[in-house]
Amino acid sequence: MRKLNFSSIPKLSLFVASMLMLGSAAAMHEPWQTEIGNKEYTRSCAACHGASGKGDGPVAAVLSAATPDLTRIGQRNNGKFPTSKIYQLIDGEGSLGPHGSKEMPIWGDRYRADALGKMAGVPHELSPQAIAHSRILSLVYYLESIQK
Repeated sequence: MRKLNFSSIPKLSLFVASMLMLGSAAAMHEPWQTEIGNKEYTRSCAACHGASGKGDGPVAAVLSAATPDLTRIGQRNNGKFPTSKIYQLIDGEGSLGPHGSKEMPIWGDRYRADALGKMAGVPHELSPQAIAHSRILSLVYYLESIQK
């Protein structure tokens, strides 16, 4: 087994490693995980969806489609947060609604490409898919935490 050089890998990768060691069920909704999701949201989503998730980000005004209020996902789904559906929408795997349109990027592809670039030349046991999975999960957990 190759050793992982943690000093060469971004902090998000440490999150991935911990997720894989703990198993996603054991690590679900830990405060640190939601905090990482908040940072990921700020970096990847807030420009369109707004800092509060209400769809009022600075880019929203120039988009042709309305940017949804992400604080009411559960409300729009009979009071239940649709974890799998939200994961698939962010990842872009599958054909759910307008995701992947000109308006919303396919984040899974971007996250996998980003991970591949950052992992090049670094000995590791993690795959770009695992990194992308963790980033998406952190976003999903954060979105669940901001529901009204």
